[in-house]
Amino acid sequence: MLDRALAICEHYGRNEEVVYVLGRMGNLKQALHLIMEKLRNVRMAVEFVVDHNDVGLKQDLIQLSVKDPEHIASLLDHIGTEFDAVELIKQIPEGMKIPNLREKLRKIVSDVALK
Repeated sequence: MLDRALAICEHYGRNEEVVYVLGRMGNLKQALHLIMEKLRNVRMAVEFVVDHNDVGLKQDLIQLSVKDPEHIASLLDHIGTEFDAVELIKQIPEGMKIPNLREKLRKIVSDVALK
């Protein structure tokens, strides 16, 4: 049944619905890749990872994000306290320019202090 739903959603280009069906099928990595590569929606990706509470999926999201400064910037905006910000920062390629990095780091430190 889910296979058919997936095929229909893919046929009509309903990517958000494809993500939902893939998640229901347990294809979490594939769903995350779709969110990041086709939808390019980091906030949705963070919510997806948090909802599924999968450490491996968190690492996958970080790996997908470090390829693009805009993705990293958006991830820093949306990670909250659910992710290890230090781990993310360690994986940022040396020399990569992240828009408004200083402000994003201040917010993270503030959020962690309040937790």
